[in-house]
Amino acid sequence: MRPPPEIPINSELSLKQLGLEDAPGLFELLQRDNPRLCEWLPRVVEKHTSLEQYRLWVEDAVGKFEANGTPDFVVVASGAPAGIFAYAPPGEDPAEGEIGFWLGDAFTGRGIGRAVLARVIEYGFEELAYRSLLVTTAEGNLRSRRLVESLGFEAKGLQRDAELLHNVLVHHVLYYLRH
Repeated sequence: MRPPPEIPINSELSLKQLGLEDAPGLFELLQRDNPRLCEWLPRVVEKHTSLEQYRLWVEDAVGKFEANGTPDFVVVASGAPAGIFAYAPPGEDPAEGEIGFWLGDAFTGRGIGRAVLARVIEYGFEELAYRSLLVTTAEGNLRSRRLVESLGFEAKGLQRDAELLHNVLVHHVLYYLRH
């Protein structure tokens, strides 16, 4: 099921299904916020060094949606792209959804992430019929951890040495929310 063209959150925030037209604005945001995003998402920044590379990623994301119905949403704040909140393709349990996200610097610390994640959770339970949701964060990413905890996600596991970040193996905390 295709999401509506725009999913309003409040008077200044909405979600829209990622499309090729979003590539330039999101790429510009990635480049502008490169230093902070590199802290927790270095591969995202390193992988997208040109607008053409980013367009290819957007094409893949659009194809993922067409193949399995899991949307990537552009966060729109006062008409400008603010970040991405996305569902991963279904894993072993089709009733469990996994959410990943990032926001540009100018949009953090203002309650935007919380408002958006709350709406993405609602969409996952109501529209995608998930029974549980998973968010995985690096153990040291305290801002993301506080965000998911504030919306009722509970830490249910630790994936040791899950990712190499800046030449250091870091653990991932697995957060679950049941419907």
